[in-house]
Amino acid sequence: MKKYNEELKLAQEYEAQGQIARTKIIEDLQSRVKLVQEQYEESGKLKIDKFRENEVYKSEMQRLEPHVATAEALLDAQLKKKEIEISIEMTSLKQKIDMIENYKSLGDETKVKLEQSKINAVKIE
Repeated sequence: MKKYNEELKLAQEYEAQGQIARTKIIEDLQSRVKLVQEQYEESGKLKIDKFRENEVYKSEMQRLEPHVATAEALLDAQLKKKEIEISIEMTSLKQKIDMIENYKSLGDETKVKLEQSKINAVKIE
């Protein structure tokens, strides 16, 4: 019986050590689960914050969109105006060049006629 009691006592010690080991493993697993939950919660909070930030940006863009469209239309109108002004200026310059060429050709024609008049005057004398 003594041997039986010793074996029983030894089995109880092993059982107690096993229980302590299992408790430690369970506590370790629970701490890991808690850590993972905290990480997921933090990640979720970051995603929610990012979503809210994006919503703020979307709202701001919707508010600014009409202003941007107006500014683009104004810039387009200013660009077209500038194109028209340049076109008018180019036309005016071309007309001036044409006038200069006409005056030059008239001057040349006048010189030729003067020369011919001189030649005819000399022939008549």
